[in-house]
Amino acid sequence: MVNIPIISVMAGASGSGKTTLLIKLLPKLHELGLRVGVVKHACHINIPNDGMDSSRIAETGVAAVAIVSPTGSISITRPLIEPSLTEMAASFTDVDLVIAEGYKNIHFPKIEILRKGCYDKIYSPLDELLVVMTDMPKLVPKGIKYLPLDAVDELVFIIINWLKAYKEAQNG
Repeated sequence: MVNIPIISVMAGASGSGKTTLLIKLLPKLHELGLRVGVVKHACHINIPNDGMDSSRIAETGVAAVAIVSPTGSISITRPLIEPSLTEMAASFTDVDLVIAEGYKNIHFPKIEILRKGCYDKIYSPLDELLVVMTDMPKLVPKGIKYLPLDAVDELVFIIINWLKAYKEAQNG
């Protein structure tokens, strides 16, 4: 299996801003030349019902459908067992990094979001945290890196440094 670096962006509660953070973070990583894949964990998948041929085929109940064009491809599968994050990451081609949204209970480096009104404690094991993005820094244990929720440029720096160290460790 291909060894692709994976970071999880997670939070103790839904609505804490994971997607909002990613929407700000991903273009900055792209500007630096990184090809990033994202795996979003969800309870269900809504297949678009737009009346186009592809969605009409997907609605037939097929086990898998792929839509391919010169500009990209989309694959929708209905597996018997939910694929692991590692399996999904390995399905990407030509990416430098995979960022997983959600996946609280996996053991990968994490960027945890701790936001007022959503959750009042760190959910992740402390040794898995790259950084905590928070508006409640007093709740972050001593020795754990934290940044304000809007400190996306600083977060990019942390990710780039982690990725560099990851690659150096892989190359031995």
